[in-house]
Amino acid sequence: NIARYNAGGSGYRRYDNASMVPSPNIPRWKQIEGFWEDWNSTDPSSNSWNWTVDARQRSMLLKAQERNADTFELFSNSPMWWMLCNHNPSGSNRG
Repeated sequence: NIARYNAGGSGYRRYDNASMVPSPNIPRWKQIEGFWEDWNSTDPSSNSWNWTVDARQRSMLLKAQERNADTFELFSNSPMWWMLCNHNPSGSNRG
């Protein structure tokens, strides 16, 4: 029994006078928010991290664990938006 978790690359907090460029081709509910919101700190206890995002997906993991899932996988489709030249975690400007 496997449960997978998508560590998202989206975020809606501005950083360094920039903001994420959302893809017009992907609905907001599919743009998964990531926990690490900016480069200011790598310390997970700092305000550079937001551990409250993505509550539904985290809830699903807990429910899977309660139902005896025994393998958990973390994956990411993109780095955080502020790590990307085009600030779009959905891909290149040319699609």
